[in-house]
Amino acid sequence: FTREYGFTHTTSSPHLPRSNVFAENVVATTKATLKKCIATGEDPEIDILLLRAKPIAAGLPTPAELLYGRPLQTVLPSVHTTKQSHAKHHEALRQRQKKQKAFFDKHTQRELPKLTPGDLIMVQSHEDKKWYPATVISECSEPRSYLIQTTSGQCLRRNRQFLRKLPNSKPDVQDTQEPQDLEPYTQTYFPPTPNTNEAPSQAEQRLEPRTPRSVRFMPDAAYHTRAGRASRPPNKFVPD
Repeated sequence: FTREYGFTHTTSSPHLPRSNVFAENVVATTKATLKKCIATGEDPEIDILLLRAKPIAAGLPTPAELLYGRPLQTVLPSVHTTKQSHAKHHEALRQRQKKQKAFFDKHTQRELPKLTPGDLIMVQSHEDKKWYPATVISECSEPRSYLIQTTSGQCLRRNRQFLRKLPNSKPDVQDTQEPQDLEPYTQTYFPPTPNTNEAPSQAEQRLEPRTPRSVRFMPDAAYHTRAGRASRPPNKFVPD
């Protein structure tokens, strides 16, 4: 089907519907419309036609108009007077998508490093949200998607955010072994020996903690600023 119509079909990773949120929103809107048609007894074809004639945004036509090259005729009266080339519409749509991507990337987490085949990882189960050991087989052609194999032999395809790489279980021997010809260095602390010849009065004077000197306030003495103005402290800061 893809070769016949000449387009590329890129699928999203399993259990990651938010990567294809535009298609998921269209499916949800279509289901809600069909349920309303069944409840009210209206013609579902007319409601689907109105959905197809809904513009993408202000200044952009509908997806059906971009596909067919002409506006769709609905049951609502409308006049199409503005005629613009479809190249301008496609360029405006691409600029809108780039702007949306730039705003979305501001609030996303950093790009996770890539995995290589043979890496030991932990994969998160979508059922109980627990992590189980697995091994990376290969990287898929889809973005941020990997083919892994669990301990039970099951091959799964998962997104990179559900995979966590384990540290290397085999440490490098050269980094862990110490050289044999070097002796370990130990530092011994020798306390200073007191001087017995020193006078007791001087030794006691050194051991006594120094008390801070009392500050004497001189209310009459004024501090002169650089401008020459005399500055005196308030009376509440002057001790009795």
